[in-house]
Amino acid sequence: MSRQQAKRMQEERELRQNCTFKPNISKTSRLLDKNDRPLHERVWQLQRDRQQRLMQAKVKEELSNPDLTFKPIINEKSQKIAKDRAGEGKNVAERLHEQSEISLYRKLTKVAMIESERAKDESFQPRINPNSDKILEQSEKFAGKDFFDRQNEYQFKKLKLSSENLNEFSFAPDIRSAEALLPPERRSESYLDRLERLAYRDKDQIQTVRDSIKEQYYSQFSFKPQLNEVSKQLGQAHSIQELYEDTERKEKMQRLIRAKEEELEQECTFRPQTYRPPKGLENESSQQSLNCLQPQVSYEKSRYSIDVRDTETLIERMKEKQRSKIEQAAQERRRKEYEELKECTFTPQILRQTPRPSSAPVLVRGLGRHLELRELAQRQVKRRRRKSLCVWGVELQV
Repeated sequence: MSRQQAKRMQEERELRQNCTFKPNISKTSRLLDKNDRPLHERVWQLQRDRQQRLMQAKVKEELSNPDLTFKPIINEKSQKIAKDRAGEGKNVAERLHEQSEISLYRKLTKVAMIESERAKDESFQPRINPNSDKILEQSEKFAGKDFFDRQNEYQFKKLKLSSENLNEFSFAPDIRSAEALLPPERRSESYLDRLERLAYRDKDQIQTVRDSIKEQYYSQFSFKPQLNEVSKQLGQAHSIQELYEDTERKEKMQRLIRAKEEELEQECTFRPQTYRPPKGLENESSQQSLNCLQPQVSYEKSRYSIDVRDTETLIERMKEKQRSKIEQAAQERRRKEYEELKECTFTPQILRQTPRPSSAPVLVRGLGRHLELRELAQRQVKRRRRKSLCVWGVELQV
């Protein structure tokens, strides 16, 4: 017995031990099935018969098809060879079998030649310890057996031991019908009742069982930690609104910001001197009287400076200043162009009378090709839109 056969037998034996299910076949099915062989033994024969029937039906359909008029042309040499082989008195099956044996013999001969040539190049030969040869000669069990025979015997012994261990387990599961296990109210429930039970009742029941198990488990632990007064004051309970608004953290941040600003004010002691007009002196007449109160500082006003005291018209004054800059730049550009063109004395001759339009057709070269390309582009755009609408369901915007 080879190693693969022993392994396959072991796998089949383990499969039979694990698979203990036997279907309950009715008497009518047994009467209809007149074949005594089990299904797994004759399934290959059934599949072969089915394939043969399908092939016969296909050949019959092809022969009855009038459209299939092709006939292959056979070479004269092939016809002569076929006649010579047919004259030998052998049918097709015998000739094919003989040819397969000849091709197999040629293949094995070629492989043997390749192996012999490879053996010439490979000069390595293992050296066996004389003690090993002596042990094999003295052994009654392995005397006259090669390495493969000894391995097969060890494998068979291993399989025999494993089969003996499997025979000790005689447990067979008791498989009963599901209806016998279901309660009466479950057997007669409708489809909607089943959905409601699976979606709500079973879920509530599972949650109830989990809660009871959890309560039962934690009830065995009677330890309760003792908290001191400081921990109780630190761990005050907060409502969801307090946790959401987080007013304590915001107030703490504001206090830190104010403390940082006060510290910065103590370090930075500079105070600018500002002048604010009193009430009732906001107009221009009172502004002149206010200027006398301010110290007279002589400085040259920059042309880029903007008075930011009047914040209401600040944006309009900035826009006006930008427009004046653009106008000055345009004037400077026109002045440079005039200086450059002042020395140009050329005067073009202008025709006072307009020419009469010609009645002859005007020939525009390339107009036809231009219109043709534009029409092709429009067709391509329409084709892309249809393709996008069919594939993606969205009209392509081009």
